Amino acid sequence: MTTSEGKAKNVSVDNDFVPVIIFSPKIPEDLKNLVSSQSLAIMKEIMKSSGVHKVTITSTLRTVQKQVDAMYVNMCSKGIQSQLDYYAAPGREVVQAGVDAGGTDKSKESVVKKAMMDKVKCLQKEGRLVSKHCVSLEAYALRNVFDMSKISLPASLQRAFDKALTKYAKDNPDKMKYISPLRTHGEPAFHVEIVQ
Repeated sequence: MTTSEGKAKNVSVDNDFVPVIIFSPKIPEDLKNLVSSQSLAIMKEIMKSSGVHKVTITSTLRTVQKQVDAMYVNMCSKGIQSQLDYYAAPGREVVQAGVDAGGTDKSKESVVKKAMMDKVKCLQKEGRLVSKHCVSLEAYALRNVFDMSKISLPASLQRAFDKALTKYAKDNPDKMKYISPLRTHGEPAFHVEIVQ
């Protein structure tokens, strides 16, 4: 917003509200309950500081099946190369296992997903993670990992929320890690990891 002289107006954030965090209806109740009250309190503090009244958590802990489903959907919708570019080495190995088994050929979907699941399980046995979402219950209890919808916020609030999340993570590097959808190619959501 600018004044009639073209100068930036001072913008203040009204902090007199109670932030609301909802979960996507696709997340089962038992997975919603894994996100700690501490993690929710930190998010509400960040929301208040950025003027964000409501966010939607779209992903928490993922089973191997859910992780592979998400990767396969992205391979089909965004392209195999985008997923090879997005993931670190273990994730690229999973995508490559899918490619080797038939890629995005819908007639081979079950074979592709099985190959990808087998690869994730193999990597887990080696202590290598494909995604911080795809961990044991014990590991999740020590580090809550969740995504919040970017598209549910208007662009101006996306930027404000991103800035507040970035600041909190920078000020608390031992407590929180943040991956920005506004600055990380291929990241579709506000990705947060909070140490418990």
